[in-house]
Amino acid sequence: MLPTGRCRNCNIPTQNVLCESCRNHIRCNRCYRYLPTHLYQNDDHICNACQNRDAHSVGRYALDRLIGDRTWTGTRDDMSVSDFIRRIADDVISTYETATVENVAIKYYLELVVDFQRTTQDGNLQSTSARFYIPTTTLDVENLDINVLKQFLEKIDAFSGQNSGCTVSKVNYLQLCWGSYCLMEVSTFIPTPKHIASKKAVVNINSSDNCCFQYSVLAGMNVTSMNLHHQRHKERAYIYKPFMHLLNMEGIQSPVPISSISKFEIQNPDISVNVMYHDDDQIIPFARRYILISASIMLLF
Repeated sequence: MLPTGRCRNCNIPTQNVLCESCRNHIRCNRCYRYLPTHLYQNDDHICNACQNRDAHSVGRYALDRLIGDRTWTGTRDDMSVSDFIRRIADDVISTYETATVENVAIKYYLELVVDFQRTTQDGNLQSTSARFYIPTTTLDVENLDINVLKQFLEKIDAFSGQNSGCTVSKVNYLQLCWGSYCLMEVSTFIPTPKHIASKKAVVNINSSDNCCFQYSVLAGMNVTSMNLHHQRHKERAYIYKPFMHLLNMEGIQSPVPISSISKFEIQNPDISVNVMYHDDDQIIPFARRYILISASIMLLF
């Protein structure tokens, strides 16, 4: 009989879910791949690649590696992932908010460990444990019981589909891990992303010197001459040079680091600076001032 499908593990043609070769391999309890025995060092059925995975890394923008984590452990009665996550949702959100207050901006991931059971054709009861991850992100966890729960349930459904007959027997724990978020570094001119530029709501000053912060603040103050050409081309740095004296930059280096913005606001009490960071399709608040004064500047990095 000719093969009618492909192996879920190695993708070669086969009549079964797994090819004959993969059926003789060991399935990793972390990545769920079927691998030969020489790729395992211990008896815990976790492959070498997963063993070497840095459990303290929270993504390429994390500073000083993992700086905090908290675990919520399930009880013997926690057999529903939905009920478990909804029960601890408020506590998880509170932990997340505390971490953002202490570190301004964080990047985090979530790990859920679940026990499964199934009855084999010969009547034996098989048990296994699986880990599910919400990839590293900066998104707010405000809607944890909706967004995060949906992602976990989709992953669990996919796992159950690969292991026919598996049902959740217990929720072991949910872990939240976070690290400081390296938001930005001083750099050269970066073109405005098309989806932002098309809104015609952002002025991106094209400068070749180290005064991009000053130009951006002056642009936010709408300080330009009455020259019609200048009004139409607010992205050009030279039109702000005549107004540089309006800013008190004493003791502040250029380019201006984020850590010096508070000093700038003290020396320029009529100006407040709010900093937002653009990461893919997210706009992330980094430094915010809630006091309304004469000039409130919104900077996007």
